Amino acid sequence: MRIAVLDDDTVFLRLVEATIHQMGHATILFETGEDLLRAMRRESFDLLIVDWLLPGLSGIDVVRALREAGGSKLPILFASQRHEEQDIVAAFHAGADDFMIKPLRVQELMARVTALMRRAYPDVTTMRLDFEPYRLDPVARTVYLHDQPIELKHREYELAEFLFRTVAACCRATT
Repeated sequence: MRIAVLDDDTVFLRLVEATIHQMGHATILFETGEDLLRAMRRESFDLLIVDWLLPGLSGIDVVRALREAGGSKLPILFASQRHEEQDIVAAFHAGADDFMIKPLRVQELMARVTALMRRAYPDVTTMRLDFEPYRLDPVARTVYLHDQPIELKHREYELAEFLFRTVAACCRATT
């Protein structure tokens, strides 16, 4: 899975990047809301982790903009030092799916990301596809040939996944 992380704190970005990488997912890091929104026009992500306080466009404004633009399925986790009840409620009203208070606890972050992914993509973990000598792992977003990962760009992976799922559906329909 591809997870976008929006925060202006490079130490936080590196911590989240290492944690997400340990989970087997790719991270794409952004330091401004404008950069993330620009990237969202040409790329897709499976989950978004957003800080509230950012230079320029705030995290809450980014979430509102994404939801208004039709990004209703994208799971969004707020990670902020803001901890007042009204802040947490405002994040949920803006469109957040979950909220964590900084400093983050790594195991809790992993659990919340896993839970958000499980709810947003319920059949991804059960849909590993094997077509010897190829294997597609949707959780890691990786295609393997003879158990060796093939380096693919994001769009290439999406096309491969589409083709694998189409072939799998055709095979099920004919049996």
